[in-house]
Amino acid sequence: IEGASNVLCLIEVISIEGLLFADRMIYVKDVKRKHQIYETLKKAIKDGHYGIKIYYKEDVPEEYGYSKNDKIGDILLEPEPGYNVRVKCSHNTQEASLPFHSACHGINPNHWTMKSILVMKGPMFKSNYQIDTTANNIDLYPLMCYILGIIPAPNNGTLQHMLNVLKMSSVISSSSLSTKGIEFLAIIVCGGPLIIFIIFVIMLSQQQRHRLLRNRRKYYPLTHEFDRDIIDSVDENCNPEDEL
Repeated sequence: IEGASNVLCLIEVISIEGLLFADRMIYVKDVKRKHQIYETLKKAIKDGHYGIKIYYKEDVPEEYGYSKNDKIGDILLEPEPGYNVRVKCSHNTQEASLPFHSACHGINPNHWTMKSILVMKGPMFKSNYQIDTTANNIDLYPLMCYILGIIPAPNNGTLQHMLNVLKMSSVISSSSLSTKGIEFLAIIVCGGPLIIFIIFVIMLSQQQRHRLLRNRRKYYPLTHEFDRDIIDSVDENCNPEDEL
């Protein structure tokens, strides 16, 4: 960032009470207030000649891959190189005279300042291989999941873009990975009810077995009135001399 004058201080432009902030994102629950904040910031950016773009969440360029997740803020601010946005800061004379040190991340993957060095090493990677184009950050996630044998969560990355860095013996198509994931889920969905049914049958058979054994032994719990009558009748008709 070139200097403090290139930093948009939100607290100087809008009321931050009741708002939540993330990395140049604003979360607003009230729809009416969201539109008011958007228009206020848009005017402040224009009047202050800040190199900053402002978006509603649904208006973020599709190529950014940055608008579908529910964690994205309702309003996004994208500073151009040399500019920044902060929630709390100041433009007073005393602070302006101090040395200024600041930097920020970008979100436009096509800007040259977003390019960086990528080094990959391991048993699955080719040796002394150099890719012709700059790798996209979003393609690294499915690549790492593939190497670790993990089924990736829904994402905007494409594994095919990075397969050329892997040794041929390590490469399988991403479609087979998807097939394995589907097969795994199918086993869980279909096998779960089957296991429950088997457990139910085993428990039911054990209960029936106990009942059969109880009947064979002519066991009658003394807590039942009918059983007491049977026992009393047996006692009255029993002659001790007969037993001798």
